Amino acid sequence: CFNPNFEVVLSENKHLVKYDTLDMEAPKSANEWKMKYVVVGGIVAAEWTVNMFYSKADYDKAVKETHTRQKISVKIKQFDLRGAKIILRNKDGKPNWVNYPGESNPWHYFTILPRRGYPIKISSPSLEELEPVYRAVRSFLQHDAAMKNQHAQQMGHYIEEESVYQTVETTPPRGGGRVRSNKDSYW
Repeated sequence: CFNPNFEVVLSENKHLVKYDTLDMEAPKSANEWKMKYVVVGGIVAAEWTVNMFYSKADYDKAVKETHTRQKISVKIKQFDLRGAKIILRNKDGKPNWVNYPGESNPWHYFTILPRRGYPIKISSPSLEELEPVYRAVRSFLQHDAAMKNQHAQQMGHYIEEESVYQTVETTPPRGGGRVRSNKDSYW
């Protein structure tokens, strides 16, 4: 049934990503980012998943294969958002930014610190293009935290409200900050 007053919100877009280092900050060079088509939740995955495809065409193919109950034939990089945090430099809740030589405007990015694995950085030269994916990640993390708090309260546990954000002024040096023995043990 078509409803012209229904607003469709897309939490997907082509973005620059970096997910293979321990660094929380943006890479030092614009060349270190990889271009991926980023989707939060959606038809192919659960709401707590960030999927990265080589292109929108690969995402469209995965959607078609899902609808026809075929095995998905395209490569998908998946990340679990449950229990993750968004790492920001400032307390204003807005994505971080970085200036690269040769770029006329700063690139906006945010970092997701998952419970396991390396930090996931998602970037765009345009804040407006980054906003839908950032909003979807933030929204899921807020919902996830609220559900955990509600469950703890139902069990009679006292809990302190926890923010989905973690602010850092600068990235701690490798080995600094949290004790971690490998990429699977951030917490």
